[in-house]
Amino acid sequence: MTAAVSYSAFRPAAVRAPWSRRREDAGSDLLWSRFDQRSARASAAGWRVVAVGFDARGLSALQGTLGLVGAAPAAALPEAASIAGAVAACPTLSHVVVNLDAFADLDSAVDSLLEFRRHHADVSVILVSADVSGDDFGTERRAIGDVTLRAPVTAARLRDALVSAAAA
Repeated sequence: MTAAVSYSAFRPAAVRAPWSRRREDAGSDLLWSRFDQRSARASAAGWRVVAVGFDARGLSALQGTLGLVGAAPAAALPEAASIAGAVAACPTLSHVVVNLDAFADLDSAVDSLLEFRRHHADVSVILVSADVSGDDFGTERRAIGDVTLRAPVTAARLRDALVSAAAA
């Protein structure tokens, strides 16, 4: 798996800082936004993502969001406890997006994720929950997942999570 490169780090400071916006920066922001979208779509093109524990409505929204960032929704497992079957559902998967809220309790979620990570350390895991205070791209939960997102998930945040998880 190749690590995705984010070109946003190369932007001039005036473009990155929203408080220093001038009228002429607006066109530059639009250009960088389109460039970021194209680079993210190109880097996500080969990613195959399995969704675990989402109901029909949540799965539909997630699949639409994955399509926006260029990743391929490979399979969906409605039962959260079936995370162990994610690799069987799609042997070439690159990411698993897990709905933590679908588990009976947090202990069973942690146990299932630890077991999954023990056997499939090469698969990136993105955790989604409405109960977390915000997105977490740190290493605090690395034993069970690479990135944690607060639900509902937007396309930009999911793209950032996919890129970050692949680089972890």
